[in-house]
Amino acid sequence: MGKQKSSATSATRKKHARKAAASNATDEVDNSPQPSAKGGKGASGKGKGKKKGEPRIKMYIPPVKPPALQRDPVEVYGLASQLPPDLLVIFRKLTKKDIVTRTRALEELQSKWIDSCSPENKSISADDRDTAVAGLEVALPAWNLHFPALMFHPSRRIRLLTAQIQAACLQVQSLHDQILDYLSNAPELYCGAWKLSCFDIDRQVSQLSQQTWSQVSLAPLPEGEEEGTIESRVGPYLVSFTVDSVMAPESVYGQFYPGAVTKTSGPNVSADQSRIVEGEDESPNDRAGRIRLAALGSLRSLIASGLVKLSHGDESEEQRVESILNDPQFWTILYSGDHPPFVSSPSPEFTPYGMDQPGVRRAGWGLVQVLAKHHHDHLGSALPVMSAAILRSIWVEPDAGTRHSALDGLLSFLAGFPQAWKLATAFGVESESDELEDEIDHTVYSSPAYIEFLQFLRMACGGSPTHFYPSIIIILSKLSTDSPYRTQPTIDELFDALWAAVDSQALTIVERGSAPVLAFISAVLENARFISTKLRQPSSGEVDDPALELSSKLVVDQIGQVWNYYMSHKLVAPASEFGTILCKTLDRLAGNDIELFKLVWTRIEDATILLLEGENIIVATKVAFTDIWKAMDAEAKQSEVKEQLHAMLGQMLHISLQRLESASSSPLYLEHVILMLTDMRHLLVGFQGNQESLQSLLETGFIRLDGKLDPGHLSRLIEAILFYFQDDQISKQKYWHGVLTVLADPSSGHKSTLGALLDASKRGRLSGLSSATVELHTLVLSILSDTKEGSGDDDQLLLDLIRHHDIFLSEKELDVCANFVCSWLEEVSAGVLRQPGYSVPSSVSFAVQVLRLLHDVRPETVVSRRVAFAGPLFVLKYILPRIFSETDSFVGNSVYSTLIGGGEGFQVWLPELQGWLLDPQVEVDIDILVDALLEASHQDSEWLLHKVIPSKTVLDALFMEEVLIGPSPILATMDALVTEKDEGESPSKEAYDGKQPSSYARMVWALSSLMAVDRHLARSSYWVLKHLLLIQQLAEDRLALPMDSIHDTFGSETSRTTIRFILNQSRKTISYLLSASSEDDFPHSQLVEIISGKKPPRETNILSDSESLQAFTVDVCHLAQKKDYVRMARLVRTLLVPLLRGASGVDVDAWLTLGRTAKRSAPNFARGVVAAAVSTGVETPLLARMRNEAASDLIGLPVSRANTEGSNHLHTLLVLAPPLDSDSVLLPTQRSINLVQTVEKWINTESDDDEEVGPVIESQMMALFLHIAPVLQSLSGRHWEFAFDLIENTLEGASFKDTEMFVQLARTLELVANVQTLVATNKQLRASWATRQQTISRLVRDLVVSSSAHKLDGGLELVYRTKALNILHESAEAILEPGDFSKFVYLLHEPHLETQQEGYGLVRTAALKYTEHVVMEVGLNSTAPSSASVSASAPEGAEARLPTELIQLLDAYGILDLDDEGWEEEDTEEDVGDWSGLHQRQFGFFLGWMALFDIMENTSLRVRAGYVEDIRNGELVSRHLMPNLCRMLRLGQPGKKPVRMDLYEVDSFYVQLFEPTSMTVLGAHVYYRALRAIPSLVRVWWTECKDRQLSNAIATYTASYFSPVLVSAELASLRPPFQSEQQATAGQPQVSGRELLEDEATSVRVSGVGGQAGSWEVSMSYVIDEQKMEMGVKLPSEYPLRNVEVKDGRRVGVPETKWRGWLFAVQQLVGTQNGHVVDALGMFKKNVSLHFEGQVECAICYSIISLTDLQLPTKPCKTCKNRFHASCLYKWFKSSSSSSCPLCRSDIF
Repeated sequence: MGKQKSSATSATRKKHARKAAASNATDEVDNSPQPSAKGGKGASGKGKGKKKGEPRIKMYIPPVKPPALQRDPVEVYGLASQLPPDLLVIFRKLTKKDIVTRTRALEELQSKWIDSCSPENKSISADDRDTAVAGLEVALPAWNLHFPALMFHPSRRIRLLTAQIQAACLQVQSLHDQILDYLSNAPELYCGAWKLSCFDIDRQVSQLSQQTWSQVSLAPLPEGEEEGTIESRVGPYLVSFTVDSVMAPESVYGQFYPGAVTKTSGPNVSADQSRIVEGEDESPNDRAGRIRLAALGSLRSLIASGLVKLSHGDESEEQRVESILNDPQFWTILYSGDHPPFVSSPSPEFTPYGMDQPGVRRAGWGLVQVLAKHHHDHLGSALPVMSAAILRSIWVEPDAGTRHSALDGLLSFLAGFPQAWKLATAFGVESESDELEDEIDHTVYSSPAYIEFLQFLRMACGGSPTHFYPSIIIILSKLSTDSPYRTQPTIDELFDALWAAVDSQALTIVERGSAPVLAFISAVLENARFISTKLRQPSSGEVDDPALELSSKLVVDQIGQVWNYYMSHKLVAPASEFGTILCKTLDRLAGNDIELFKLVWTRIEDATILLLEGENIIVATKVAFTDIWKAMDAEAKQSEVKEQLHAMLGQMLHISLQRLESASSSPLYLEHVILMLTDMRHLLVGFQGNQESLQSLLETGFIRLDGKLDPGHLSRLIEAILFYFQDDQISKQKYWHGVLTVLADPSSGHKSTLGALLDASKRGRLSGLSSATVELHTLVLSILSDTKEGSGDDDQLLLDLIRHHDIFLSEKELDVCANFVCSWLEEVSAGVLRQPGYSVPSSVSFAVQVLRLLHDVRPETVVSRRVAFAGPLFVLKYILPRIFSETDSFVGNSVYSTLIGGGEGFQVWLPELQGWLLDPQVEVDIDILVDALLEASHQDSEWLLHKVIPSKTVLDALFMEEVLIGPSPILATMDALVTEKDEGESPSKEAYDGKQPSSYARMVWALSSLMAVDRHLARSSYWVLKHLLLIQQLAEDRLALPMDSIHDTFGSETSRTTIRFILNQSRKTISYLLSASSEDDFPHSQLVEIISGKKPPRETNILSDSESLQAFTVDVCHLAQKKDYVRMARLVRTLLVPLLRGASGVDVDAWLTLGRTAKRSAPNFARGVVAAAVSTGVETPLLARMRNEAASDLIGLPVSRANTEGSNHLHTLLVLAPPLDSDSVLLPTQRSINLVQTVEKWINTESDDDEEVGPVIESQMMALFLHIAPVLQSLSGRHWEFAFDLIENTLEGASFKDTEMFVQLARTLELVANVQTLVATNKQLRASWATRQQTISRLVRDLVVSSSAHKLDGGLELVYRTKALNILHESAEAILEPGDFSKFVYLLHEPHLETQQEGYGLVRTAALKYTEHVVMEVGLNSTAPSSASVSASAPEGAEARLPTELIQLLDAYGILDLDDEGWEEEDTEEDVGDWSGLHQRQFGFFLGWMALFDIMENTSLRVRAGYVEDIRNGELVSRHLMPNLCRMLRLGQPGKKPVRMDLYEVDSFYVQLFEPTSMTVLGAHVYYRALRAIPSLVRVWWTECKDRQLSNAIATYTASYFSPVLVSAELASLRPPFQSEQQATAGQPQVSGRELLEDEATSVRVSGVGGQAGSWEVSMSYVIDEQKMEMGVKLPSEYPLRNVEVKDGRRVGVPETKWRGWLFAVQQLVGTQNGHVVDALGMFKKNVSLHFEGQVECAICYSIISLTDLQLPTKPCKTCKNRFHASCLYKWFKSSSSSSCPLCRSDIF
């Protein structure tokens, strides 16, 4: 068959050809035709005039010959048919080149087969184990062939798996035997690879291989062969393989992976070819280093084990070892550079074995150590090259780890071959004799090796000082056979090199810590001593003087330099270790040459003494001399050294003491003296002169040192001297008393000294001392006084003095402390109890701490004073934390129990405690005292009731004093039992006029607090109920009365909040105690019989329990009958009302009968009983009879008896009147008319002044009209005119501050309100009322706006002012005038919720009146000043201004003290009951702004602009509105989330339904109205806000809750008109802003209504001459914080400048003038309409708008005055070829 053409392309064939040429590396010249230099298209002949080149001859290029493939071991042994399929697949994978494939194959082999053979694998059955072993036995020959190559593989994972599999195979006996058999006859590669793996670069691989190799190599040979081990048989193969691996690792690697290794350098080798074809990304150098590292380890092992004997034998393998040891290239394993100096003329391609291979160098140094130790006598000719290689490599080694490994080899080599320095110097020098030996000795110091050694020293031993400095002396000792240094230059050169490491800071840079410094110091001292010793040893004959001088100078200079460097901190090391090293050297000097030691010591002593002169003392205090001297004293073995040391120390102390006593001494001398006295005391005892110096110092005293030494130094000196005197107790105690005497003066500044001495005492440094007598008395009082005044900071000093009183204080001084502290605590307690707002100084805790400490150190001092401090401690422990809730107790539980004790402690100060409860001067609330007592007594309320609170007898006496004082006549308004006459029951008893609650009020308050805690105690103490009922009555009266008329038991300065608290607490207890009356079988009739005296109490058992409700009721009624006072009557009524709840008619008649019977003997008691019976609402014949009798007694009385009997009968009739809300009638119709006529007759009768009817009759008649008005409402007659006359007479000139007329005024307002209710359903009464309504309403208005209605504080005054406001609401539209707005504004900030609510309704109505008037004034009078003025703040001329009163109201609030967390949860009635504080200010602030926005409603743009200007000038938005709104709504406040408004409609708020919990909703509504009324001001404030967080929060909040509502409101006026049901019912027409804008030419389109933010847009189009003009207004998502965007649609017939002006005007009207979108569109339409108004069409096109350029006709004809479009004229001129007018034909120009 003929030769076929290759299917490869031309490019492929060329690539194969290049590879073949590179791999074969031949010098053959390629004779194939080469393309010409002018190749390409230009050379192909396409150019002009050029010939076409000769055609290229095609020839066959054979492909590159692949390397010889290794046969698969499975095929070699023919195992394919014998192996199990799974195992066969694994071995097939092992032949693959891919690392991943091989790795997975080994893992599968291990997991599936090797592990199955292990006996330890219990999960494998015996059959499976036998099967696995059998398979492996068959596959083992193939594994043996794979093993060497796998152990040489670059992958660490593959090598490790191979080692693990080999180790596992050896564990199976059958496999173990086969491996041993194969190994004994194995080729060189198998043994060598296994041996080299024992020193693999990977530690795990090497350890595992060493175990397996040791297991098989030491095994004996099989029987029948010579004796020995397997290792001895394969030894020659191992040596040969190891040598080859060291010298040619690439070649050895190529034996396992043929073709895998390429050339690593050369001109024809590319970068890709220098890489490994197979394996990991391992460079050739790294691969060679890895193999060489293992080979060197193997060689070291073979030499050490004796398999290689360097005995110059004839064995070829040993000769190879000797040859490589003599080869300089071999010793490049030690050199790190690229040009080894000991290799002469290396080839260009030679790379030193150790370059970039620190592992190889470490292995080489290990080989050196083995050769030096084991083959000392057999190195022979290899010594010169080894010496040169070692000494030229070690000093330039850059790797620290290699240097550490090399040191042992270096020292071993120098110890074995002292001539190494000479051999290294002579290496490479040709000489045939030994005549140059002496010369070589001298050239050692100038040899390159020695020069490198000196440089090595200069660099601090190359960075390994701690390892090499101790070895320098050994290295120096091997420099020559004689003294290594005998001349000054060589010595200086050596030591200069040593000190250069210090001067260049190389010593401390390369290695941190003190170890290198200590090693350096030791090296310098030892080498100096060594060289000095060598110089003093004669080499021949006697030692000459120059040598001795040189020796002494060397030692003195070097030790002195070490000392100076250490003193100057150039050498930094622990002082103790430095002293130890120095002392060792001095000891050796003293032992060898005493004279040399003295010279050295003199140098040290002079340098040390010099440090005590002048400023050098600074250095002396910084150096730790103590540790140096102690270390030297402990280390010194020679007595001469210790003697010199002690003498020098004594001299130093003497000098320092002399300097200290001088006038200009430095404090540093004191430091030195203290240092020596304390730390070196045992070294100073033996020196003469120390005792004399110290005695002199004591005699001078501390006064002399006071000006020189600060307290801290002085205390340290005292401590040091006391320490020095510790063995002399008498001198020590005497000295201590003198010290205390000096330090007792508080003005001398010795407190700090005492503090330092106390610290010394804590450390036990002042043990053995005792206190003197009252030496620190003045100092103690000074510290206590300063701490009390808050000006001292020595409290800790006093505490420490007390703790260590046995050393510093006497018993008398402790008593002084206790007395002072007791008086201090009593003062603080009095301040807390009796001074409002008293601020407890924080220093009081110090007083308690002193007291506790005194108790600990001396209990009897404190116990004897318990009466004085028990009360103050109770105040601090229990009362103070309850007054200031954030204040922690100054007294802990343990402190209190320790100082006060148990019940015995309470008994000691019980009288003082009772005094607090009774004393009105005590400002602390009673409930706080009771709560504190309960806690202190562990809630023992019975003990508190019987032991602390005064007895029942005392309380009853105080009770009778209180009921003697009659109630205020004003209270007749709310209580019919109170007479309008101010008649006290006991004129001799004066009302309590104190500022705080009286003793009785305090006691009852305490009882109320106690009963509220313990209800069981209340049930067993019904006698308390009488006092609770009275305190309830007094509290209700107090809340109802104005502050200026208060003189009651609560005091004039007790707050209404406190009284309300007492009232609520009392009510709860009373309700609980009276709950027993709810039983159906309550014995009313029996009780009435006992009270009336008809049945004695002994005849019934209902009073068997003296502490029962029945017994209590009888006692109270008897007392009320006996003491017939109004307060007692009211108390009886309060008691009986709950008892009669649910009573039958019989029971009610029984009580009525009792009242009727007691009418004459006890009229007040009778009225109280009757009032209780009437309150039940049970109508009985007896009750009707009593009413008729009272009316009959009244009718027919003459006027002369009207003020007496008539008034009493009217009073009785009012008591008998049913409740106003009941269906019962007071009197029949005719009797009612007769009664009115009688009273009218009294009033209209003219008589003398004495018989004139008083105002009480008129007042009572007003009250009577309230009850009979429902009866008379349908009857015509004089009675209603009489009633209306009384109303007008009362209201004329009435005042809420007139206490004499207040009851009548209140009843009049009640009657007017009642009439307004009746006229709604009674036509006849409505007609009568219509004639008088406006007159009466105006009188009520005058009453409300009068100054007397301002700042009311009484409960009744507030109620009836609110009643007057309710009356005004009915006729507000008719009677209010524009000027009333300013008069009603004050109602918005009155401290009464109902007043603010009702007042706002009137203010809003007045605001509408005011706005209407202002708009009219501004519109009618736009130039001249207005002649009419509604108020002082009415607009003048054409300007509109806000009322001054409103601006003042808004400006007065400022920044509110908002409680941001107060509105999160619903407040209880008690929480919001006091409306005079925070709630009122917030509510009034927001109502004021709502009133302002009400004024701005329905105003013109001009009026609104004036209002906005007033707001801007007053900065009301920026200073008041927005800051308060941000705080209320929690906008931009760190850590707080804004108030959510999802559930609320912010566009509406009903003030009448306001509750304190809805304050934030009101704030949101005000913000909405601000955005609606004054958006421009809010936008300006938001734009100018510099707080980015606040600005973003407001924008987000507005866009979320307000912008959609505002936009909806804006667009609602532009949507098609819609008529609501209310409008349809009222007949109102449909109204819409869109109707005002749209006409035939104008249309409006609204888009985005109800859509997403950002899609809100209004567009307007105007059609003129069938051309549409368009513009649009887009509202942003943050509207109105961001202004609207006016969009330019289509401009027709308008100049661009004018068009832009219109659009800008639209934007400005909405953005800056607070106009609405509908206003802006209306203005735009007006501008367009006016622009086109009067325009005529063009005479050419007969259109107003040009169809060409959309312009108006603007080009006139001067003759006919007609106007034409410019575009039409242009067409006319062009078509007619003339410039004449189309109409008149005249020249248009």
